[in-house]
Amino acid sequence: MDGRHYDRTQQDLGNIVELGHVNNRIPDQRLATLFYIAGHGLTRDPVLMTSTDNMWVNVGKSHFHLPTGEAVHAPCTR
Repeated sequence: MDGRHYDRTQQDLGNIVELGHVNNRIPDQRLATLFYIAGHGLTRDPVLMTSTDNMWVNVGKSHFHLPTGEAVHAPCTR
């Protein structure tokens, strides 16, 4: 070994503290439930959004809003 160590700060995302509200359109709510709730173990909001065409998922203080619909692709602006 050359004495170097792994610098974990190299993968910091600009010191993100929280995401707040992330909005993603989801074509299939069933698969989204498997991915976010069953797969990642996150919590579905049981009070504010309980319909079958929009799911809110809580991640600590952050929230994913996942309405049913096809993704919108924004043009690249470089």
